[in-house]
Amino acid sequence: FTITSSKTGDTYEREIPWDTAQTARQNLTLISSKLIRLFEENLLARVQLQSEPPEADLLIDNSIKAVTPFETFLPLGRHTFLLTLAGHDTLDTKESVAPGNNRFSFLLKPKTIKPPPERISVVIREKEHSPLPWFIASGVLLTVGVIAEAFYINTDKEYDNLVSNDKSEYDNLDREANRWILVRNVTGITCSITTCYGLYKYLSK
Repeated sequence: FTITSSKTGDTYEREIPWDTAQTARQNLTLISSKLIRLFEENLLARVQLQSEPPEADLLIDNSIKAVTPFETFLPLGRHTFLLTLAGHDTLDTKESVAPGNNRFSFLLKPKTIKPPPERISVVIREKEHSPLPWFIASGVLLTVGVIAEAFYINTDKEYDNLVSNDKSEYDNLDREANRWILVRNVTGITCSITTCYGLYKYLSK
């Protein structure tokens, strides 16, 4: 190109090499970078995903599989993130992706191992009964038996000493004597049973 001084009128000439191909590449690169940036800012956004602990299996929108930490570009809007790691609870969450740089950090909780239920041993003990009531019952029965024996002896004497021509009086005394004998025998047997059972309870303590 040529430059002419307005004061002196001197002329300066200089040649500048012009590479059309290089200039075109530079322009294309600049245009491409601007288009990519415009595309990313309006349609896709940068997403950085981390987890604690790391190296968790990651599933994005049931289609993209990866391992944390992971970086990608996702469309704007809400997305589903599923993280799984051995020994930890599965994390299923939804996050919104906004224009620009998005960074998400997920905390995976360790699985809580429930201890096995404690065994409860139930021991049923038979209620201990004192033998004293049995001995008391035996004493009562023995007393009743002795009283019955005394009434029987008294009735038997009345029968022997009775002097009467009325047969019914003899029959009445005889029936009364038999009743006292029955009471004496029943109380004697019952007394023997209760005494034996009382001794059994006493000896088995």
